[in-house]
Amino acid sequence: MREQLYPLTGLRGLASAWVVLLHLQLLTPALMPHVPVLSTIISGGNLGVDIFFMLSGFVITYTYLEKLAKPAPGALKRYLWLRVARIYPIHLATMLLVLCLVLLSAAAGSPPEAGRRFTPVNFMMNLFMLQAVPPALAWNDPAWSISTEFAAYLVFPLLAPVLIRLKPRSAVVALVTILCAGMVLLLLITYSAHEWPYWSGYALMWARIAICFPVGALLCVFWRANTGLAASNAAWMVPVSLAGIAVVSLLTPPAVALDLPVLAYPFIVLLLFGAAGGVGACNRALSTRFMQWSGRISYSVYLIHFPVLLVVGQIVGIAGVEAGSPLAWVLLLLAFVAITGAGAALYSFVEEPARKLIRRWTAPHAIPERGQRRPLPGSARPASRGCGESPLRASDRRTAYR
Repeated sequence: MREQLYPLTGLRGLASAWVVLLHLQLLTPALMPHVPVLSTIISGGNLGVDIFFMLSGFVITYTYLEKLAKPAPGALKRYLWLRVARIYPIHLATMLLVLCLVLLSAAAGSPPEAGRRFTPVNFMMNLFMLQAVPPALAWNDPAWSISTEFAAYLVFPLLAPVLIRLKPRSAVVALVTILCAGMVLLLLITYSAHEWPYWSGYALMWARIAICFPVGALLCVFWRANTGLAASNAAWMVPVSLAGIAVVSLLTPPAVALDLPVLAYPFIVLLLFGAAGGVGACNRALSTRFMQWSGRISYSVYLIHFPVLLVVGQIVGIAGVEAGSPLAWVLLLLAFVAITGAGAALYSFVEEPARKLIRRWTAPHAIPERGQRRPLPGSARPASRGCGESPLRASDRRTAYR
């Protein structure tokens, strides 16, 4: 069973927090004090989604490469069900929450402008995770990434036989090629979006996953053959890459379509490689209990924060909150508490139970390996771990990076 890479879980928490801060700044500007350098870095929070995409490519490759390169009977079906279990329950729950908010707003006499978003056809497209496919729009804005990521999950079984044959040097060449070409493409899209406003949004969605997911997968292929290199350089690589991401975000001029500091992509690659190395002060910080907890609930926080901020924005508007006032600070604190609490609740009562249920439902029957004896009826299983076995609980090892 593969060992969990704890710093990568902590990175999920950081990426989610960056996206939340960005949307706080955009949706409730009266609550976010303007701090010259910090506010500019927060404006690059769209990059948090790209970190998610690269992480997904890395982790899916780490977990499933051998299983899908030459899949056993039923392995592909189980993989797809586990991917659905990973993303769909929270997507459905948050989409229904947005539906409730829309209905409550209509009942209160102030229905939102429907446009193309709040229509029955668009609801059905969101229900089947097609919200990133034209002409659909996500009911819950951050959920566009779920649609593109699920598409990447569907493509990965086709990539696995190719990835497993790649030598580390070939993986690096492919990674650098995709990375450089991808950054040029994204720069062209972001700075020419005014010429094709309808299609540029969809182009950005699909270009980002088409670049970041395979880059993460190729990075994992290289890392698997160079774990020692990652460990020996992790101590400086993680803090330097974090600083590089911040500096690029600070220096990137506003784009027409999206504040997306794509020139920070090489630093994200270094960040993931160093974090996978697992050593150094920064990796120890990312592996603390708090960061592990924030990483576990990051997906729920990511999908629930936008509906929560819509409600907070309404409260701010009705109360006439002024920036910098005591009430603004109180509401900012309450917004953080509400987002974190709602994310933790969704993780505990929806995401994790639904995922465990689907995992049990799709679990293959246990078959002893060749040469392994079947336990006699009534015999007890050994209670202690075998020599050299990981001290992680079995459930932790099974669920690491699903």
